[in-house]
Amino acid sequence: MKKKIIVYGCGEIFRKQKMFLEAEYDCIGYSDKCIEKIDLGGDNAKKVYPKDIRESGYDYVYICSTKYTDEIREELNREYHIPTEKILTMENMWWYVPNLLPRKRWIIEKLKKIPGGGLLLDAGAGNRKYEPFCSHLTYISQDFGEYDDSPKDIGIQGGEEWKSRECDILSDIINIPMSDKSCDAILCSEVFEHIKNPILALKEFHRLLKDGGILILTAPFCSLTHMAPYYYANGFSKYWFMDNLKDAGFEILEYKTYGNWFNYIVKELERLPYMAERYGVPLKGEFPECVIETMRILMEQSVENKGSEEVLCLDSLVYAKKR
Repeated sequence: MKKKIIVYGCGEIFRKQKMFLEAEYDCIGYSDKCIEKIDLGGDNAKKVYPKDIRESGYDYVYICSTKYTDEIREELNREYHIPTEKILTMENMWWYVPNLLPRKRWIIEKLKKIPGGGLLLDAGAGNRKYEPFCSHLTYISQDFGEYDDSPKDIGIQGGEEWKSRECDILSDIINIPMSDKSCDAILCSEVFEHIKNPILALKEFHRLLKDGGILILTAPFCSLTHMAPYYYANGFSKYWFMDNLKDAGFEILEYKTYGNWFNYIVKELERLPYMAERYGVPLKGEFPECVIETMRILMEQSVENKGSEEVLCLDSLVYAKKR
């Protein structure tokens, strides 16, 4: 018998996973903080207000989010008294491919290591999502401020309210109006694919950092077109970072990746319903069993992965210092 779940969060991520969830679980209700905005694509499924989840006869509440998993889990526990052991996240799902959450946790870990009182520049900060983790620092945000959340029918867009024009500094990332050696640390996360010449950005970071200053840098190894028209590169390899950071005057203290060839392919297969609906012929009925079985095989291979990330992975995480 399938376990009964309440799905919490019915945005873009939910639409990608809906067929998986309904194949694996008995989805007895759908909930969200903004429940009035839930669009289930014509389904007559029950919408459950967060305050009513406890009385709904569920086995688990499933958090359908990648960006705010930890925050939602805490809120469900604190505000709506959902026991932690009754909460499932994407990390509990066999088809889950690490993406936003591992990157976020790695960045937070590195931010905590920066000595208190220092000045951190968040370059390409966008919505300043890492500001809450910089309370021990003087935090300054920079963005070029041109991307917004106006409707765009080009590739994959942000899917959230965009407030980059509220950053402290609005400028080109290769010409930031700050003094030489004024920063103790610079964070630049998922920005380089949106810069026409990222090597010039590295040189600008070197100018701004004090001697021995820290650079926290993440960028996709391989990505789909997103946030167009400001999208100039699919990704960056390990060797790009090794050579160009050295040439720009940095020493890499840590380089790591997450994801591998096997689960990268799973992630793309997970997009099948969305891609078919947008670019092909919408799928009818349940997710094709042959595709689900292929994904299971790939995820089993991922568990036994022996270095396929050197061929293809999701992201590169770089922790470096100015020489």
